[in-house]
Amino acid sequence: MSLTRGVYGCEEELGGGEMALSEFTRVSDSSLLVDLLGRRQRCHAGTCKGSEGGFMREIHPGFTRFVISIVFLFGGSSVTNAETASDCTRAAMSSVLKAFNGQLKVDSKCAMATLSDADPGCVDSWSDAVTKVETKLDVVLGSACTQLTTGDVLCANTASRQAYDVVRASFSGAPLPEPDDARRKCRRAITSAAAKLAKTTADARRKCNERAAAGDSAYGPAGPSCDDAIGSVRLVVDSLEEKLRSAVARRCGGSDHAFGGGDDLDPQDDLGFAETCQGGPDCTAAVPGLAELAECAVCGAEQDVAQATLGALAIPIATDAACLAAIDYDYTRLARDTLNRRIGCEVDVIHGRTNAPCPDDATSTDIADRESTTAAKITTSCAGLDPQDDLGFAGACADVAGCGSIDVADLAGEIECLRCVTAAQTQRIASSLFPVTATDPNATRASCRDAMGDEFGRGYSRYKLRTLERCDRERVCGQLAGACPDQAATSVIEEARARAAENVTWECETFDPQDLGFGPTCPDVFACGGQETDTLGGLLTCLTCIAASTTDAIHGAYVPGP
Repeated sequence: MSLTRGVYGCEEELGGGEMALSEFTRVSDSSLLVDLLGRRQRCHAGTCKGSEGGFMREIHPGFTRFVISIVFLFGGSSVTNAETASDCTRAAMSSVLKAFNGQLKVDSKCAMATLSDADPGCVDSWSDAVTKVETKLDVVLGSACTQLTTGDVLCANTASRQAYDVVRASFSGAPLPEPDDARRKCRRAITSAAAKLAKTTADARRKCNERAAAGDSAYGPAGPSCDDAIGSVRLVVDSLEEKLRSAVARRCGGSDHAFGGGDDLDPQDDLGFAETCQGGPDCTAAVPGLAELAECAVCGAEQDVAQATLGALAIPIATDAACLAAIDYDYTRLARDTLNRRIGCEVDVIHGRTNAPCPDDATSTDIADRESTTAAKITTSCAGLDPQDDLGFAGACADVAGCGSIDVADLAGEIECLRCVTAAQTQRIASSLFPVTATDPNATRASCRDAMGDEFGRGYSRYKLRTLERCDRERVCGQLAGACPDQAATSVIEEARARAAENVTWECETFDPQDLGFGPTCPDVFACGGQETDTLGGLLTCLTCIAASTTDAIHGAYVPGP
């Protein structure tokens, strides 16, 4: 699928077609490249029939066909009027990529601050800034999309949050093995260059897609590969890619400031990066040296912009897809909040802050309130949809803790099923982590038992649930083509597991599992039963198995499938 491309007819402002092309080729300053592209866009906007110096209001047939293909993919638009849907999609394209750059600025600034300050104090300001960006995004979409759904808002925010992945891939998130000045400068250069590449690419793709959506035949095809008739956008991106490679070579390449020297910084040993690229589904190559690390940063930055662009073009999403996105998001939040409350009660008992049993009355009341709030949200988001015919849920609730007897023939029954499964499975995790609910007079052992629940309950389990939900949301929102979890999600989950095991080992290495209340074998939960738990290593394997299997079951209840 492609859009018909026309002739500019306004090359005079830039000195003619060949001169304009050479200008783009020669210029090394990315800001000037973007300015030249903007001048070309403004020039052409003034000559477009019916534009009166601005965007044409008619939608190009090629772009309409693209929107229709997106609608077909998701089973039909939640906005029945094609003109309204196109207005909504155009607003999403513009506002999502602007929000992407807003979040990118906040994320990269905070990430680089951590290189020189272990506690930079940017977390609170980061959260506030991201909230402001997303609030502005929601307001813009709300004014353009007359029937904006919760699913549309989730998709828009997910698309803009691809900016975080740019920083994560280029920054790696790992602490510097030896935080000296050379390593800090290298890591800062990688993150800064990747952020600049992503920002400029997002700006250029946004402007190109706005022109394509306005009916300008010189721009297209609509989507992440949008360009003009002479490939100006690609030239801008290529220039920034070379700048990134040069920055990595200059700051990380040793005394010769080039790749391949004997004193290059090592991606793993010196910089803390993973052995394979963490840039996303299409960026998974090995990273044995600096050259490959630079390519990883390039790949990740461009892929995240592409995913953000695809996410914007998928808005408004189909009614059933919007409902499923809301179910997965809201019930995952319920599961994470419920698990947090259950673990909190057990920890309070261990330290003598409250009395057994758990959950106590306060915890039960809080969980019930959250269940009611979640049910009300889904009742609104999924009104009029049949759980089986429209959403693809099974005809029976999962057979766990009595949930199998719930009638799921209508939406109310499916909501009760989801509540029951969430309650049962989160209790299963808590009970496995705390075989004994009692105050522990031994302060060191109490800290160990606390760490078990905190790391595998509040940490690994909750982190895995959130990661799985986000991966599926990207898929529903048109940003991810493959199955979940993808390579990026799997990597994040594995990092959380390793971190939990390491921290528990640190806190509990002097204790025998039986001294902590655990039996000699793993509880009979899913396929985990029978594993020996006589050693701390065996116990950690058991707890990992239970947490992983149970979170899979929780997430599986929220995502219908074959």
